[in-house]
Amino acid sequence: MSRDNNEAKLIFISEEQKQKLLEIQNEVSEHGGDISMNQLIRDAINILIDLYKSEIVKKYEPFRLETK
Repeated sequence: MSRDNNEAKLIFISEEQKQKLLEIQNEVSEHGGDISMNQLIRDAINILIDLYKSEIVKKYEPFRLETK
C-alpha cells in the first residue's frame, strides 16, 4: 500500500455502482490506460470532497423550520 493510502477501509457498494465503475475501468483500458477499482473509488471520493462538500452537508443536516 502506498504512503498516501495507508489505511484500509471496507466499503459496501451496490451492484449497479460496481458495474458503473467497471464500465469506467473498461473505457480507460480501451483508451490504453490502466486503473484499479480502488483508485477509481479514491478518485470519486476526492471529487465528492472537492466539488460537492457543501451540497452533501446540506443534504444530511437536519431540516429546521425558521422561527422568527
